[in-house]
Amino acid sequence: MNIRDHNEDNTEPGRPISRRALLGGIAAGGAAVALGAATGPASATTRLQRAVRTSTASLTKLSYQLGWIPNAEFAGTWIALDKGYYTKAGLDVTVVPGGPTTAPIAVIESGTALVTIADPIVTATAVKQGADLRIIGTQYQRSPYCLTSLAKKPIRTPQDMIGHKIGLAASDEPVWAAFLKLNKISASQVPTVPIQFDPSVLVAGECEAIVAFSYEQSSELAQQGVKTYSFLWDDYGFKIMWNTYIATAESVANAAKRQALVDFLYGEALGWTAQVKNPKEGATLAVEKYGASLKLNLQEQTREAVGAKALIVTAATQDHGLFAMPASGISNAVSLLHVLDLAMPKATFDTSLLADMHKQHPSLAKLVI
Repeated sequence: MNIRDHNEDNTEPGRPISRRALLGGIAAGGAAVALGAATGPASATTRLQRAVRTSTASLTKLSYQLGWIPNAEFAGTWIALDKGYYTKAGLDVTVVPGGPTTAPIAVIESGTALVTIADPIVTATAVKQGADLRIIGTQYQRSPYCLTSLAKKPIRTPQDMIGHKIGLAASDEPVWAAFLKLNKISASQVPTVPIQFDPSVLVAGECEAIVAFSYEQSSELAQQGVKTYSFLWDDYGFKIMWNTYIATAESVANAAKRQALVDFLYGEALGWTAQVKNPKEGATLAVEKYGASLKLNLQEQTREAVGAKALIVTAATQDHGLFAMPASGISNAVSLLHVLDLAMPKATFDTSLLADMHKQHPSLAKLVI
């Protein structure tokens, strides 16, 4: 579960589809969701699977369950598929799209897929409920959570929020409370108004800022010609990795499955290295090929891909390669999860598979762009 919003009315062709609200249902105690279901047209999953399946006897089959629809969020994956990087890694990869009814953790626990992607809050929630999981790498070094206001009247820091009306979705209430606590701000100092996930409420003046994702709502408003200002929560104590790769502890312990996961990280690293060098490349593949049935907007998807790059390329990835999980990042994540009342052992973060991948492919031990 990535904490993104799903707005039932936000599905017309070309309009961005987000999913922050999905966290609310799962973090609150586990919503009933269909295993492996996909959103959008019923044929979206079938079309994607046909496009990426290249069965060869010499390749190891691997199923990768996405946490959301096939858009630019998975741009590096589309490049890996399109350029044959998984095949180069010795894999025959089937990518399974997700959606608002997908439970990615349940999918890997069932054995239907070997690996999935979600944020640590989702993983910690599942661990709290008894799941035995391992986080084996992270796409984003920084959380995309931000506060977005209009550029003509910007709110630049947490302290600047005091006395201003903030648009807050119900599913974001737990992380909002944690953010206020981290910044020693009382909830009574910052009034909130309930919103869904349409950022037009900001333009309409219903609130003065909204809790958002750095590359989503601001991108949608930019597409409409509205200039905004956002500050990342990461800069003010809300430090947690995001879009992490997850497998079961059993898979990590099994020699054959472990090597398949290492090979998967290799294929993904090749794809994402190409993506951060040219964010438009994977966005174009999402729009024109792998997510074509969704009728996504190329300009908006490219803007989101560029925004995501700022969360991916950091000193950590430049020094230790893509998907790096430095000790400081793990400690920060565990500390924040504790604030959210989600105690998760540091051992859940397993860096050994990345170490194996770098040993086998040392050129990826640093990110050079």
